[in-house]
Amino acid sequence: MSDVSAALNWGPGLIGLAFSLGMYGVALGQYGFYMHAFPLDPRALKMLVLFVFILDTLQSYGMVAYNWVLLIPRHHNDNSLVLPWEAPMAAMLSYCTTVVVQSFYAHRLWIISGHNKLITAAVVSSVG
Repeated sequence: MSDVSAALNWGPGLIGLAFSLGMYGVALGQYGFYMHAFPLDPRALKMLVLFVFILDTLQSYGMVAYNWVLLIPRHHNDNSLVLPWEAPMAAMLSYCTTVVVQSFYAHRLWIISGHNKLITAAVVSSVG
């Protein structure tokens, strides 16, 4: 019985963590490809891509650290109401990454669409 409850408690989070780390690997590959394939992009754009990559790296670290804190040192205390600081940090970084990427996408769409306010407003409204 104890094994089943532990699997139900921790299984979905660990599956999500594995998927998240796989997606981080994709982001790492995309970052490497971008830096190699587009060396002539403006410095500001390269810094934005680096900033998003750093946010993603810190968010991935936060998720790993959060799972570590819950599963290793406190595995015996399932009733703790104290949320480790890594959880809100990872959530905040995930939100920041989403806002930066969606804002950049809205800006690009604004340029490509010939300053179409309706299309751009649809993207901007989905940011928050």
